[in-house]
Amino acid sequence: MNLILGFRINAFETEVFELQDNQITRKDVMKKVFGIVLGCALIFSSASVVMADAAANFSKCVACHGSNGHSTNPAYPRLAGQHAKYLEKQMNDIATGKRKNNPMLAAMIPAVKSLSSDQKHELAEWLSKQ
Repeated sequence: MNLILGFRINAFETEVFELQDNQITRKDVMKKVFGIVLGCALIFSSASVVMADAAANFSKCVACHGSNGHSTNPAYPRLAGQHAKYLEKQMNDIATGKRKNNPMLAAMIPAVKSLSSDQKHELAEWLSKQ
């Protein structure tokens, strides 16, 4: 039989205990489940903060590309629903001067250059989900 050495910590004391194989208590299982649920909640809450930041970064683009990237003017492309990698590449090409075929670049260059690489990535991800 294998013995597992563990630690049990409660509000009043810390004790060392041994568990025989398959002798895990319901309380131990609930602690693990709570830890997993708490971890998931933290991950999803940080993801929503990132998405809020991306939406704020897009505010500079709304005048031409429409609310949430849904342009109603045929002169400006719809960004919502495009592939994230495509959008990120376009933003990088605009920022570096590699893309030169658009008369509206004068408006886009300062907006895109003000974003970090992470912000461009997050914005591209956000737009792809709109």
